[in-house]
Amino acid sequence: MKTFLTFTESDLRSTLENGELPDSIRNAGPHVVVIWTQDWCPQWADLQSWVLEETNHAPVYLLVYNLHPWFHELMHFKEEVWGNRQIPYVRHYYQGILGSEHNWLPRQTFREQLKRLAETKA
Repeated sequence: MKTFLTFTESDLRSTLENGELPDSIRNAGPHVVVIWTQDWCPQWADLQSWVLEETNHAPVYLLVYNLHPWFHELMHFKEEVWGNRQIPYVRHYYQGILGSEHNWLPRQTFREQLKRLAETKA
């Protein structure tokens, strides 16, 4: 059964220091999905119920940052460096390059966006 992958302390430290996720995460597969969220978010509850099914074989990394000891530092980074103040925040990488980013999307739109990204990069 597919599960969410987690970030190591080293992954997060590297991200905070370099402004981008480490190569090991961005290149964990041809297509990689990264989600930063907070556990109380109703849109996250919806996304969580189906996102693993929609991502097929792509690794999906999850950070529930309000439960992390570095909560304020991680939130500040997401909002100020990545420029996103909403949750959940989803980043799609294709062959190690950021291909798209968004917040919550309906399931069908999410599926179409992944397909479009793979087709555009092919």
